[in-house]
Amino acid sequence: METGIAGDGGAFVPPFEPNKMTKILLAEDDTDMRRFLVKALQTAGYEVISYDNGGVNRYRSEVQVLREMQRFVDSRPYNAELKAIDDWLGTLTEGQMETVCAGEMSEADAILVAAPAFTETLLHEYFEEVC
Repeated sequence: METGIAGDGGAFVPPFEPNKMTKILLAEDDTDMRRFLVKALQTAGYEVISYDNGGVNRYRSEVQVLREMQRFVDSRPYNAELKAIDDWLGTLTEGQMETVCAGEMSEADAILVAAPAFTETLLHEYFEEVC
């Protein structure tokens, strides 16, 4: 007989086994809440794969996304900070860029370590204003 609890919709959720790594996929667009949940779940013994969202650009064409991005960039003064971020972003591969913008948090953080100080703030502003 199986033991555990009933999850949403009555689905069976097995009991947590401390010696067995259990994976959780977490999608949360609030960065602070996502980081809090990741740390709490990892402390509880879970392996966590986290994403900021699942479909920001799903219903927007590439042309629309590029137009919105251009408007956002044009609304910012092009100063030394923005130039440093622009230069750094230019060094990333397409895969690294995707990870930084919409990938798993720990992988994105590993790439962002080398970024100029203001980069993460700028990316968050873009997400909040445009997406």
